[in-house]
Amino acid sequence: MGQVDRAPGRNRGAAGYLPTDGTHLQMQAASPTKSATKTAAADDARVRTLRDLGVLDAPAEPELDDLVRVAAHVCGVPMSSLMLVDADREWCMAAFGLPRGANLPRTASVCDHVIASHAPVVVPDATRDPRFAAHPLVVGGPHLRFYAGVPLTVGGQVLGALCVLDDQPRMLGDDQLEMLEALARQASRHLALRRELRELEEARVRLELADRMKDDFVALMTHEVRTPLSSVRGYLEVLIDSDDLSRHQMDRFLSAIDRNSRRLLRMVDDVMLLSQVGGVGGTALDLRRGEVELASVATAAVASAVPAAAAKGITVRTARLDEVRVSADGARLGEALGHLLSNAVKFTPAGGEVTVEVCDGDVPELRIRDTGIGIPVHEQPMLFERFFRGEAARDSESAGAGLGLSVTKVILDAHAAKISLESESGKGTDIRITFPQPA
Repeated sequence: MGQVDRAPGRNRGAAGYLPTDGTHLQMQAASPTKSATKTAAADDARVRTLRDLGVLDAPAEPELDDLVRVAAHVCGVPMSSLMLVDADREWCMAAFGLPRGANLPRTASVCDHVIASHAPVVVPDATRDPRFAAHPLVVGGPHLRFYAGVPLTVGGQVLGALCVLDDQPRMLGDDQLEMLEALARQASRHLALRRELRELEEARVRLELADRMKDDFVALMTHEVRTPLSSVRGYLEVLIDSDDLSRHQMDRFLSAIDRNSRRLLRMVDDVMLLSQVGGVGGTALDLRRGEVELASVATAAVASAVPAAAAKGITVRTARLDEVRVSADGARLGEALGHLLSNAVKFTPAGGEVTVEVCDGDVPELRIRDTGIGIPVHEQPMLFERFFRGEAARDSESAGAGLGLSVTKVILDAHAAKISLESESGKGTDIRITFPQPA
């Protein structure tokens, strides 16, 4: 082993070193009570950072095994380790002269003193330190006498320590401690790079998904725009080329042209709204707020949904309508409710029912229930994402660009309203929208 510094004199002032005279080798380290008095919130943040790295209980990494071996050589000790301190345990990520992957209860963690102090901790002789004299690693194997640990810091959080250990009392020279700190910085950077690489991978996956969604959107919009345009063009050609159409035929053709042109306009409006709000550089949705009676919004939305529902043999009705007023943009709320009702009608079989309620409970609430095919649990987290179309929509080739529910979410977010749903395949859907209480 390397030369051990036992000379009297003053050692480096960092890391909790005290002046020593050859007989007093006690080192100034953080008291265990300091860790105990750290706020739970601060330690929770530290543990979240550690777990976010995804390294706990991971396989061995040769780079870190090499690093702890170098640390042992530099400090002239037979044992070294890289320890990570979780919420209730200490885990050995890399080791030299010790078993890798070992766990200790956090209550028995020597490295927890490094966590508490945010600085190196050096214990020249554990048998002469009342904090450690009865420690299991001191009274039993490996009969620890000397310990030095320096912080592993990632994202401003001390996650553990790079430790060197010996079964004989000793001191570290200034140059040895500096080298140990340099190695700890390299280990910390290695851990941080793992997180950065994972974040880059996640970003790559998101970009690939966005690229696929863009391609799907272009293909979908081509179909969704072409269909009504072809219909409009077809009816216009008949109107232009035919001189003997009855009034009834003309009205029917003009009604179809009007319906398809409104569909196109609604699609363009949805795309424009979603392009202007949300995302990087997006602006807030402009609301024309006023005192709005929710029952009136619900009644108007139901009336608009009735023709399409009746054509499918579906009943759309209002049920409970409490008198509830909220500060809102009535037109935008009607638009959001219209999208929800359109979806409910679209995915409810003939003979089914869609009901809308306004409830004055702890908070104002709009509730939309249907007896439709339901939404699979795995699709529910993606339901309000732009351009998302579930399996039922794709299988049925139903019209729609997957924008309506995204628009609904944008509108409700602008009102600080919360939307939740309960649904499962084959058992219908229950949607609740809650609004802030009026001031």
